[in-house]
Amino acid sequence: MINLQYKSKFEPEQQLGHMISQQSRLTPSSLPLSRRISSIFKEFVTGMKLAHLQSDNKNIEMDVLVSHNLRLLHKRLLQVPEYIDSFNGITLTENKPDALWHSLFEERDVTCGFLTIPPHQDMPCYCHPGMNSMYLVLAGEVRLNEYALQATNNEQVNFDITSSRDLKMSDTISFSTDNTRLTNLNTVDEACVLFNVQLSWQHKLNS
Repeated sequence: MINLQYKSKFEPEQQLGHMISQQSRLTPSSLPLSRRISSIFKEFVTGMKLAHLQSDNKNIEMDVLVSHNLRLLHKRLLQVPEYIDSFNGITLTENKPDALWHSLFEERDVTCGFLTIPPHQDMPCYCHPGMNSMYLVLAGEVRLNEYALQATNNEQVNFDITSSRDLKMSDTISFSTDNTRLTNLNTVDEACVLFNVQLSWQHKLNS
């Protein structure tokens, strides 16, 4: 599977920039666009399931495999005109999307789209129940804060911050289906665009 051509080292910003620069030289596919996109995502889901087994059998960190496969998925989608149009429409600086979420693809096992967070936006805490969720930063920067629920009663909920990380272009982050982490994202002076894929299959990304 192409998804499992594992490499241990990346040059993220250079690679992502190279992917984008290749758009004008991509070869057309013989498949109709809808079937081609579906085929790419089905291969990605299969690749993630195999990556899960690869991690178990060879003691490879799952976060590394997720990051690698997510970048490969984005690279392959950049060969699809429909995806390029959506990508350019979201990431070009002169465009201002009117919604935080832009859906790209949805089938039984996978949902994919762009998440755009405007400048100076502090998103409420949220979690990822029932699915594996992963993000690739396509533009801008965002701070990721993670919290643990410590106590709750009828009037108050208390959280303790467990980690904080600044994400820049080509960084990735993933969350497992049974993960109880609460997540908060916030931006400073510029908008951030994230490529988000959610897998609803039963295996855990970080088991």
